[in-house]
Amino acid sequence: MKIIGRLTDIINSNVNSALDKIEDPEKMISLMISQMEDTLREAKSSREETLANLKRNENMVKELLEAENRWNKRADLAVNKNLDDLAREALIEKKKATSKIKAMESEHERILKISQDQDVQVEKLADKLQEMKDRKNELVIRARSAKEKSKVEKIVHEVDSSDFIQKFHEFENKIEKMEASAEMVNYGKNTSVGQKFSDLERDEEIEAELNAMKEKKASTKKKTN
Repeated sequence: MKIIGRLTDIINSNVNSALDKIEDPEKMISLMISQMEDTLREAKSSREETLANLKRNENMVKELLEAENRWNKRADLAVNKNLDDLAREALIEKKKATSKIKAMESEHERILKISQDQDVQVEKLADKLQEMKDRKNELVIRARSAKEKSKVEKIVHEVDSSDFIQKFHEFENKIEKMEASAEMVNYGKNTSVGQKFSDLERDEEIEAELNAMKEKKASTKKKTN
């Protein structure tokens, strides 16, 4: 019985599909642990059945050995009594017992090998189950982190998609058009009072500078004359 292989099939069929869309990592890991516990119980039950078969086989071999020895004594007794035909019948029965013993001993070896394999499988399953229980909290945290990371990457992917970028540029163009429209509203209108005063102040500065240049030039001319 390939318990490890069956365990893989069980997990693949009952858990893997759910892992693709984990809603509750702790619940999913608990499900896997439960599946492992069920499989371990099945493995132990199968091992117990094998051990029972092994014990039955040993008892049958013991009974056959006793029968073989009994028919051998009977054959010897018949020979001593010069009952050759009866001795032959006893030897025939002895041979049947011997043949059955060989078959049962071969079966015993086969069952023993199965039992040994099951011991190894049960031990592996028990170790793996304990490891899963010990690492449950760690796996829950990792699963939740992976889930959150997946969400972030999905958002980033959507942001990087050409469709999103195109919509962003379209929105940017609308804003630029709105800004241009706003500027056109004031185009051609009289300047504000603040702007008029700014222009006036600028003109006065220029006139003052111009008069200063003229005065300087007139003063220089007088000194020359």
